[in-house]
Amino acid sequence: MRLSLALAGLSALSLANAAYFSQGWKPGQPLPTHGIQAGQKPNSVPIADFMKPKMAAEPAPRKSIFELAAYLQEMAQDALTSPLRSGPVADLITKTTGVNISEAMEKAKLAQSQSKFDPRIQQITDDTWEEIIEYEQLTPEEEDNRAWLILITLPERNAVAQFAEDQFVKAFNETMDNGNDLPDIKWGTIDYYNVTVLTTQWMVWKAPLILIASHRGKDLRFFHPTQIKLRELHDIMKEELWKSVPPWRSSWGPGGDNAWLLRKIGKGLAVYNDTAGKLPKWVIMMGTGVIGSFVIQFLHSSGKKKDKNAPVLKKDADVKPAAPATPSAASTPKKLTGESRKEASKRNRAAKRMAD
Repeated sequence: MRLSLALAGLSALSLANAAYFSQGWKPGQPLPTHGIQAGQKPNSVPIADFMKPKMAAEPAPRKSIFELAAYLQEMAQDALTSPLRSGPVADLITKTTGVNISEAMEKAKLAQSQSKFDPRIQQITDDTWEEIIEYEQLTPEEEDNRAWLILITLPERNAVAQFAEDQFVKAFNETMDNGNDLPDIKWGTIDYYNVTVLTTQWMVWKAPLILIASHRGKDLRFFHPTQIKLRELHDIMKEELWKSVPPWRSSWGPGGDNAWLLRKIGKGLAVYNDTAGKLPKWVIMMGTGVIGSFVIQFLHSSGKKKDKNAPVLKKDADVKPAAPATPSAASTPKKLTGESRKEASKRNRAAKRMAD
């Protein structure tokens, strides 16, 4: 009983001293503000915050048609290869052949992403040619002696390309094993399929080729693998036998009057290759098929213009067969009405005699 009375008294005392009972505004006092005094915490959200317009969330950036096509191609490829990577088909292949398809595919992707040449052999592209070769930091003496030995190669391996790559790597390894006995020679490679501007500008239409560039890329010498002894490539560079071949001098060559035209064509082809490379092969096949059908229809329809003055030839079905010729009245006179066969025969014989 005493405990309940004590609790009731404490609650009444706390209600009497509650801070939230306001005495209201009195005359002479400043107008109340909605601001929050220093040291106070807001116990409610101001109404102005509810009146502020809500900013719409920024939409996600739209994907281009090329990104969408690449995404669909990747999805289709994953859907086709997923049964081979895991599941009963993959287990059956692993048990029968002992080959893990998933690991083999990962190794193939890793090998494709890695370069097949030594890291000290620089890979030259359309974007790095000027930086690496034309604007290389050199002294005047180094500029006269600097030469770049570049292999223009193909991604796929045929007999000639494989032989050229092997001899190129062999010459490089021989140079490094001898303590870099060719200090003025730099080594590089150009991927023929992925470098379009340079190969078009140089009028290079086939690979592999050996390119020796000197004087900041102004003097170019091209050699087919059958024109030089690739097995002696190191000796050719060391003895400077390549200087006996004059560099390419033409109006289409570096510094020529028509060099700008080849560069423009190369840039246009590069844009086309970049655009076509982002599209799946089936899209390109469908596009070329549609364009080819339109071209064929146009070529066939252009020669079918009718001439109004040309004579109209009737078909055989429209021509009616001519009626058979009837014998003349003199040779076969008509049979008179009521005439007997005997009399008609006699009259016919008489007509023949008269005709004779």
